[in-house]
Amino acid sequence: MILGFISLQTIIYFSIYSLFSFYLQLHVKEFKGESEIFRFILSIFSLLVIITGISFLVYLGFQTVWWFPLLLFSWSFIFKFFGISLEKIINKSILSLLGFVICPVLAILMFNSI
Repeated sequence: MILGFISLQTIIYFSIYSLFSFYLQLHVKEFKGESEIFRFILSIFSLLVIITGISFLVYLGFQTVWWFPLLLFSWSFIFKFFGISLEKIINKSILSLLGFVICPVLAILMFNSI
């Protein structure tokens, strides 16, 4: 337990979740494909990932203390700076597509880890 409220694995899950959420949003913003259906699916999924992330932070605030989601969000923001170095190894589009699989799994893990 960190600060008596939350486990380290919750911090890791949310940090990775927010990184893949970032790449999903980036893919929507920079989408250059011809398939409008895929763009629509990508946009809706990205929106659902954002809503789930915010819902998790609100839920966490009710389960612990009000300021802990702010701390977790800050930590995940710092983690993104290091996580962005993945772009040197893996293409941004591939990271975004991995988010389709990884984000739902991480969302379940995040909520179950509280």
